[in-house]
Amino acid sequence: MKFQAKLTVETPSETTIRMTRSFRAKRELVWRVMTDPALLRRWIWAPPGWTMTVCEGNTEVGGKFVWAWSDASGQAALKIHGENREVVAPRKLTHTETMEQAPYGVLGTMLNTIELTEDGDVTHMVMTMTFPNQEARDGALMSGMEHGMEAGYVTLDARLPEWS
Repeated sequence: MKFQAKLTVETPSETTIRMTRSFRAKRELVWRVMTDPALLRRWIWAPPGWTMTVCEGNTEVGGKFVWAWSDASGQAALKIHGENREVVAPRKLTHTETMEQAPYGVLGTMLNTIELTEDGDVTHMVMTMTFPNQEARDGALMSGMEHGMEAGYVTLDARLPEWS
């Protein structure tokens, strides 16, 4: 697989989004920084002025996770939560993911699968998001979520050496 330092986005079906990206780090490290709440909160992106207020979770099947942010005024802004369905550390994590955004409430629930493969000192990530319908998938695409995700991955790239 070719090294991809930038997030790529594809729509392989009417209900899925597939994102791919590579990191210059061993798979075990990439797994750890993507699943350890103490490390995750140090690189995950948030809009300017937002603060991550909750970052909890574990990597057990049936385990739950919660990420939450407040906006610049200190009000609840976004909450993402879900439950692990499949965990094959450090290769695969499948979980539900529900997004709630003030003042709109629940925006939707999807199934996320993150697969990590290793090629020497490079880890390739394939994230597949499966939505309940095309409207939900298209709404996620129109949100520009990939820009925030890529901003977080750029931060992660810069911090990986300190966590190796």
